Amino acid sequence: MVEHDSASTARLEDELEYTSVTALRGKLLAVVDSFRKTPAKRYLITKHGQPQAVLMSFETYRLLKRAVARSLPPPSGTDALELGDAIARLRSDREAASPQTLTAEKKTKEMVDEIRRHLDRLETALNKHASSTQLDPNQTSR
Repeated sequence: MVEHDSASTARLEDELEYTSVTALRGKLLAVVDSFRKTPAKRYLITKHGQPQAVLMSFETYRLLKRAVARSLPPPSGTDALELGDAIARLRSDREAASPQTLTAEKKTKEMVDEIRRHLDRLETALNKHASSTQLDPNQTSR
């Protein structure tokens, strides 16, 4: 694991390059290779002049995830209980199902679908929380 000092972290705010999808397409391998030298660099990718995505090194992504995790409140007990209950129900159903009536693939798909529904609800709740505490994207702290 690569450790970053405060100077590296401060560069995260400075190293943003704007590029179009078309321009990036021709230099993608070089951009990915450049992340070894400058892991804080990020590319804001535009399409028809509008921001569409951000490309960043894994190290930058890892730091961003850590920062977001620290800024969010822990999941509410209700969300965790609902997800735990859903998993318990799925396990119970799986154990009770006979091999003749329910294939492993079908059961797995059902479990994944139910977990996705719960994750979608959790994501919605997190997005609501994030939007209520989000800074103006035009503001930058330097």
